[in-house]
Amino acid sequence: MGEIQKIQAMQARLIAMKNPLLLGLRRTIAPVVRQTPLIGMMRDKIAMGVQEVEVNTSYFKL
Repeated sequence: MGEIQKIQAMQARLIAMKNPLLLGLRRTIAPVVRQTPLIGMMRDKIAMGVQEVEVNTSYFKL
């Protein structure tokens, strides 16, 4: 399983959670985690992928 798929699987498990104790914990921790760079890094990996993209700039006029 690739890195992006692992992140997506983790998100799916968190969303599907039914245990009341874990739901309370998720509701407590989620706002704190949103204040860290972790969410942005995960979002960027999902949106942009894990491989570097090479752009051929020779077609652009400067």
